[in-house]
Amino acid sequence: MTLAWIIFFAFLIFAIYDIKKAILVWIPAHVLTNSQVALRYASPGIAVSVAISAMLVILYYLKYSGRKSKQINPTSFVLKPVLIAMIISYLLSYIFSIVSITAQYSFTIKYFLEGFLLLYVFQRCLNDKNDMKLFIKTTFVVIILITGLGIYELLTLENPVLDYIYYNSPHNESTIGRLAYYPGFHRIRYGLPRCLSFFPIHLRFGAACVFFMFFMGVLLKRKSSYLSEQHIFIAICLLIIGVFASNSKQGLVGMVVLSCSLIHFKKLINFKYLLLILFIVFLWWQFPTIFNNLYSLFDDELAEEGGGSTIALRTEQYRVAWNMFTQNPIFGNGPGSLSYMKTFGDNAEIRGAESIFLSILPERGLLGAFVYIFMFIYLFFALKTTIPSKVLFFYLLTIFVIEVAGGRKDITLYFGMLIGAYRYYQLHNQTQ
Repeated sequence: MTLAWIIFFAFLIFAIYDIKKAILVWIPAHVLTNSQVALRYASPGIAVSVAISAMLVILYYLKYSGRKSKQINPTSFVLKPVLIAMIISYLLSYIFSIVSITAQYSFTIKYFLEGFLLLYVFQRCLNDKNDMKLFIKTTFVVIILITGLGIYELLTLENPVLDYIYYNSPHNESTIGRLAYYPGFHRIRYGLPRCLSFFPIHLRFGAACVFFMFFMGVLLKRKSSYLSEQHIFIAICLLIIGVFASNSKQGLVGMVVLSCSLIHFKKLINFKYLLLILFIVFLWWQFPTIFNNLYSLFDDELAEEGGGSTIALRTEQYRVAWNMFTQNPIFGNGPGSLSYMKTFGDNAEIRGAESIFLSILPERGLLGAFVYIFMFIYLFFALKTTIPSKVLFFYLLTIFVIEVAGGRKDITLYFGMLIGAYRYYQLHNQTQ
């Protein structure tokens, strides 16, 4: 796709000019592309986001590896123990894998590249107030773009960005599952469309709004000198609309859980909190059926009406996942083995594996599940001395709930926002 090459070379020039700024901009801005925007579509496909992430990591190491610089943050990588645990889990799963390593290596490389290497260089580059200012300003602009397109899509049932991507990219076996969008057609749930904005599926749009909302909420709670309170408030309101526009139960559940971290219940009489609550009530009044997404979690008839997963369907998915899991319960059947096992018997009933554990347990076994849970426990105890424990606990719980309810989400985004908040509190405390 021509657009993919233009984006890639634009970031390449930017990175050669200033690699630090390019990395700080890319962490929030990467959500403006999706896997259908690719440099290569034939197997192994290369999405432009993966190519840019790899290019930024390589250029960073070429410039800073083995050198001490005042421009680089020297603090230890917050995800280092998680990275080590993940590597061990993946290696052991590969040893006992029922599929060849070459069949699924691209997914593993992508996961560690975007989930750890890119976030490591991001933390290193987020060094001082100027770096933080650039990151926050870019995040704000990205929020305006994704929510602006989402609102336009909600009002007009048109998405010119995804239309362009759809009509200028191939649609064959190599691109199946990359983009859940068809021009002129919107899935309607409870009378409202499921808007995608820049994202390949509405679920990712709703989840991204929640993750961005966390970071904006941190800025609102701990007054920021980088962005005015009015701009932060506008961003949060737009993100709330974005969650509603996505019409996703994962986004709604995530927003409810996240609200516990951002609202101080003893200070609800605070004007800014009251405004946010009134704004949500107004949206609820305008779109009364939106919360059917939550009610459908416990009502099979309502779930069927909305075209979502019923309790019976989820039960069947877990039954199939359990059968796969019992084939190798300790180390799993190997990363990426789920797509292979789907082709046997009634294993196809697992469908989209609508929970992170529906993929972890069959593929990486109990060890993989343990490492996943360890990730959240470790991060809470490692970061609670910097990030207020309530804020941190409910954000980690938000990520966990969203992924348990709907599968793996954008690790670069949700941990990018966490690292951004971590460094924001550190820099803020240094000025006290």
